[in-house]
Amino acid sequence: MFSDRETPGRKCITSSWVTCVWRRLAGQIKKVLAEMGPGEYFGEMAALIEAPRTASVQATEDSNVAVIDSDTFRSLLRESGDVSLFMLKEFSIRIRETGNALGELTQAWTRLITVLYFLMNWPMPGDGDPLHELAMYTRKEPVEIQQVLWDLRDQGVVAIEDGHVSDFSKERAWELLNDQVFFSERRLERRELNVHI
Repeated sequence: MFSDRETPGRKCITSSWVTCVWRRLAGQIKKVLAEMGPGEYFGEMAALIEAPRTASVQATEDSNVAVIDSDTFRSLLRESGDVSLFMLKEFSIRIRETGNALGELTQAWTRLITVLYFLMNWPMPGDGDPLHELAMYTRKEPVEIQQVLWDLRDQGVVAIEDGHVSDFSKERAWELLNDQVFFSERRLERRELNVHI
């Protein structure tokens, strides 16, 4: 229907089909951002701010689509309080979902940095303070790092005694990295194909 970086100019409203909104990340990795059905819309950001599109959209079956050009869309927003309110609510939902996804990504990044830190520095010297060093490296508060350490404890990567990391399992750390970082895309593909290994 359209591709990312394409010049804007229209907003689309789905009517009787399912569509997939996606973008390419890091070259060839295709990340599905949303699946949409009848009555949902896409392309409004590019139509409103006249910027290149940030995602691609592809119909997954034969489709009927209502296309509204940018000028008509802006006029509709100016003239209809109901449409404007609906769009504001939808924008708020999408912003909240983006914020949640960003939070999850930040948590995963912090967990990755923590695991890599221990892979490089274990065993720790007697005066080592991983909590404050990791807080400095990640620019997170120590309480946030402590939560990551507790999560890693629950996953069997670290042991914590008296508030300090007392053991680190390199084997479990590599299993975690293999499962959550290196092969996450392959795992997702297997899930989509309903294949279990």
